[in-house]
Order: sequence, then C-alpha cells, then structure tokens
Amino acid sequence: MSLHRPRVAPLSISPPQGGRRPIEAGIDGAAKLPLPLAGEGWGGGVQAEASEGQSELAAKPNPTRPISPFLTRRTRELRAKMSGAERVFWFAVRAHRFQGLGFSRQVPIAGFIADFVCHEKRLIVEIDGATHGDDPAVIRDAARTRALEGQGYRVVRFWNNDVMGNLEGVLRQLEQDLLNPNSDSSVRLQGQD
Repeated sequence: MSLHRPRVAPLSISPPQGGRRPIEAGIDGAAKLPLPLAGEGWGGGVQAEASEGQSELAAKPNPTRPISPFLTRRTRELRAKMSGAERVFWFAVRAHRFQGLGFSRQVPIAGFIADFVCHEKRLIVEIDGATHGDDPAVIRDAARTRALEGQGYRVVRFWNNDVMGNLEGVLRQLEQDLLNPNSDSSVRLQGQD
C-alpha cells in the first residue's frame, strides 16, 4: 500500500466574464484559490509587478534573526508560567489596553528574553522580584540592559511588589517614561520584594 498520493492535473474552469486566472485543483483534489496581491487580503500575498522594479515591502531587509531552539522553548515556558506580578501587568497592557500600544510578552531579543516589549516605542518593561536585588543579579541586569539598549530599546524596571500593590502608580510612571523618553531607563518605584 502506497502512502504517496498521485498528483492531480490542474483543473481549469473558465470564468463567466473571462479575464481571471483559472482555479486549479490541489494534490487532494480541492480547489486552490489564487493568492491575493500584497496588501489585498490574508497573508503576505504575491508581490504585484511594480513599474519601477520592486515594491517598498520587497526592498526592506528582514530585521529578524534566527532564534535558538532553547530560547524558543524557554519563551513558551515563561509565557505559560508567568509570576503573579507579570500576570497583573500583562492584563493591564495586553490587547492595546494601555495608551493604545501593543505589548508582547516574553520576547527574545539579543539573546535575552524580555518580560514585556512595545516594539512601536522601542520600550522593554522588566518586572523584577527579590532575586534581582542582590549584587550579582544587579551586575547581570546592568549587562542585560546594556545589551538590550544596544538593540535600540529603552529598558524600564519595576519591582514585583509595586506592580501588585500599586499598579496604577506603575502605569503612571510608564506613561511618564513614554512622554519623556530621555528619562532614566532603569526606573524603580518603592522598594524591593
């Protein structure tokens, strides 16, 4: 018994008015619809032939870099096991709830996993617990912040207990940071966990 399916020849159906591309049948016999042009409908689409060669979209380089399987696996784990403070903050900023800005959670950037990222404003929000208060962790966090800032992001840090007990103050401080991008990038509110 062969598991290989035979190829089905293209099925050409003439449209009533003509001028459209024929509909083809796929390997499983179902009709395949032609891909939409770029910017028309779902997905990336097919690039339309531009009069000057390439369209703007095709001319832009892809800024993404390959992510290691370890980081991919770890980001999924962190999204599934967020701390209480991260859950509270995420509920406040997800789905464009904060200033109409889109935030993503647990995003790999420069070999690190950032807690929350607003790509539009190039802003990273880190929610830190008590383990970030000792000297070795402070040194690691400073190196991490420099690496993330090297990618063009600003890093803002808040303590877990501030998010849990003063979410409104955290969001006000974050709003001020967005209005004044030249402020100190390692903001902390009250104190430590």
